[in-house]
Amino acid sequence: MWFNKASIYKLNGESEISEELLEKKRYTPCTKLQESANGWTPPGNGNDAPLIYEANGYQLICLTIETKVLPASAVKERIEENMKEQEEQLGRPLSKKDKVTIKEKVRELMLPQAFSKKKAIYAYIKPSSNLMVINSTSDADTTLFIKQLRETVKAFSAIMINAISSPKEQMRKWLIEQVAPDDFEIGNNCKLVDNDESKGAITCKNQDLSSKEILAHLEGKMFPSELELTWNERIQFILTDFLTLNRIKFLECITEEAKESQTDSKEDLFDANFCIMAGELTQLVLAVENIFNIDEE
Repeated sequence: MWFNKASIYKLNGESEISEELLEKKRYTPCTKLQESANGWTPPGNGNDAPLIYEANGYQLICLTIETKVLPASAVKERIEENMKEQEEQLGRPLSKKDKVTIKEKVRELMLPQAFSKKKAIYAYIKPSSNLMVINSTSDADTTLFIKQLRETVKAFSAIMINAISSPKEQMRKWLIEQVAPDDFEIGNNCKLVDNDESKGAITCKNQDLSSKEILAHLEGKMFPSELELTWNERIQFILTDFLTLNRIKFLECITEEAKESQTDSKEDLFDANFCIMAGELTQLVLAVENIFNIDEE
C-alpha cells in the first residue's frame, strides 16, 4: 500500500470513525437500473477484512466507486432512432417533454447491458494528529470522499490545509534564489503560469530550473503552480500551489527498508508496507506544513 498522491486535511476532534458507522454505508454493487453506487470496502486483504485497517496509530479506509459506462455514440444513435419513430407515429414534431421522456427510457433500457467501472479511493487517518491524507488530488474524488464521510459520521468535519501566504510566491522565490527550505531539494520539473491565467502555462520537464530562460520567465509575471521537490533524500514529489502532492515516489532508502520486511504472509507484508508508507508520508506532510503559514481555522 503506497500512496502516489496526497490531499491533506485537518480534522476536528469529533471526527471519530468506527467500524459500525462504516458498515451502515458499506458498498453494494449497482442494481441493473442504477448508474452509479459507492460505499466503504475493506482496505486490507479480502472482502471479510475489517472496514478500518488499523496499524501503528493509523487508520486506513477505502471508498469504492462504481459507475455504469454507456457508449455516448450508441446512446445518441438509439435516442435519435426512437425520436424519429415517435415523430412518424404521432405525425408531429416532439415536444421538449417527449424528448426528455425518450432519453430517460433509452438510458433505462440500455443500463442493464452497460459494463461497470470501479475505482477505489484510499485515505489514512492519524487520530492523534487530527490528520487525514487522501490518495487522490482529483476535486471530484476528494469531494465525493469527504461527502461520503460526512454522511457516514454525522459529526465529521475536515478542512483541506490552506496557506495564508501564497505558495506560488514562495516557490517562485525558491527558484529565483535556487535555495529550497531545509531538508528539501529542487528537482527538474515545474509548471509555470502567468498571473493572467488566460495566457496559458509552460510545462518544464527534465529542465535545469536555474537556467536563464526559466529565470527570465520568473522575473516576468510567471509563477510556479507545480514544483518537483525531494524531501530528505527519501521522497520525491510534485508540490502544487494548492498544497497537494502529486507523483509521489518513495526513494531507494525507503524501498530497501520495505524489502527487509518481506514475508510470506500477505497480511504481514501489507502491514509492513502500510506502516512504512504512512510514517514517512506523515513526516513529509508535517515538513510541508512547517514551510507554509497554515491557516488553522
